[in-house]
Amino acid sequence: PVAERGDDLFAKYGYRLKGLERRKRLPGDEDLQLHKVQLIVFGMGRMGSRAYEAVAIDFGGRVLGVDVDEGIVADHAAKGDRVVVGDATDPDFWTRARGLVDGLQWVLLTMSSNEANIAAVQRLRDRGYTGRIAATSVYPDDARQLQEMGVDFAFDVFAEAGAGFAGDLRDKIREEGLRKEPEEEPKKEKD
Repeated sequence: PVAERGDDLFAKYGYRLKGLERRKRLPGDEDLQLHKVQLIVFGMGRMGSRAYEAVAIDFGGRVLGVDVDEGIVADHAAKGDRVVVGDATDPDFWTRARGLVDGLQWVLLTMSSNEANIAAVQRLRDRGYTGRIAATSVYPDDARQLQEMGVDFAFDVFAEAGAGFAGDLRDKIREEGLRKEPEEEPKKEKD
């Protein structure tokens, strides 16, 4: 059905529909003016927000965050972060963000589903992106699949969280020490 192939059909025939568009775009459909972006974070939930904060320290205005949730975007905007509403899996986003891939060096995919990360990788490649890609995954098989698609760095969230938890716990135990086992009292022999 058409619904299942909508993105492919749009990519193939969208240029013909361009002439039917209104001159003034609807709110939310305006072209995105994204200049000097060198690193982009797709998915600004907990993981993406932390990644954004970490890289923005060094790269500031060259970093852009993108999320589908307008509330999340508004929260980031209130803090002064450079974040826009968009969907990396939607061909229309890439149409509205013409030239975005030209200066990009890194793309961080921190979306909650592996399917979304895979679709974003495909969209990036369709747009001719040849830079580096990092992506989060929940399962080792997902990380392998992303790497097979050319993702440079696939981060297995649960494996790394488990290792981080264990490392932090080990440090805490070393700091506080373990309580000594109570010494057993010598057993009295029966007469």
